[in-house]
Amino acid sequence: MNYTGEKKLRGNLLLLKVKSQLDKWIEENHYTKELISVSPAFDQINEHLILSGEVLLKKQKNEIEKLLSENYKVVNNLKVISSPDYKNIRGWGKTIETLDVRKDKTSKKISTQITEDDNAFKILYADENESLIQLEDSTLGWIYNDKIKFLPPKNYWGKITCARKNEVMDVPSLDPLFKSAMEYLMTPYLLGGKSINGVDCSGLMQIIFKKAFKLILPKHALDQFKTGIRIPIKEIKPGDLIFARAKGKNIFHVGLIYKSKKNSPELFVIHAGLYDKKVVCVSLNEFYVKYIPAGARRIVATGKN
Repeated sequence: MNYTGEKKLRGNLLLLKVKSQLDKWIEENHYTKELISVSPAFDQINEHLILSGEVLLKKQKNEIEKLLSENYKVVNNLKVISSPDYKNIRGWGKTIETLDVRKDKTSKKISTQITEDDNAFKILYADENESLIQLEDSTLGWIYNDKIKFLPPKNYWGKITCARKNEVMDVPSLDPLFKSAMEYLMTPYLLGGKSINGVDCSGLMQIIFKKAFKLILPKHALDQFKTGIRIPIKEIKPGDLIFARAKGKNIFHVGLIYKSKKNSPELFVIHAGLYDKKVVCVSLNEFYVKYIPAGARRIVATGKN
């Protein structure tokens, strides 16, 4: 066998090894194989491993590069299906009823909830019975196809304004925010809920900020804590978000700071209470009795704050 043939054989063996590594990585991380399509190729001239294909998440793209970079020079051309600029989606849809969105295809664990009034969602993947959808807040989850009203192809999101780290949206008044929050008082607590029939703490924040300012917050409290600017607890004002944690654990709860009377120094918290099992408005001192404060963030301000 000549040198060229040996080099080609070595490249083919290398690709078999890479595919074996990728299969093992998918299995160990319990990823959905249908949503990961990686085609490795070996550049024999530059001795680079070139990756093309698609993965669902950006973290998967990074994990693959880290995994293979230990032994090879990697050129990572993988596309991320869930990225905002990904064009090759399966379509758009809306739910025909209030519906739980499941975290995993094989799990009953709820990621969030969608209603008929929500904006359209992207359909990233579909089989005969179920679809993987992406909401405008980037939440991913599974629903059954018979609950989807399929829509004509176009961009239903337009320009989305998302809450981001170190950014504060200037608004003319905070009143629309408080009005929206008050409409949900006494609404039952429902993990993953995002409707008048039931909400959880972060779902409530998503609803009221979108309704008041068309501002999209992340789904989970821990991710909401990464938006806006940090505010010392002693300096919180109406409109700020206050976060709580359990002992030795990450942030798990969020509420909205509110003042019932402009001239009163007393602050309140509107939140979907874990212990109250409903949306309540309680004094800040009462909130501190049940929850361990973990910090505060300012996402919107009037210019007076």
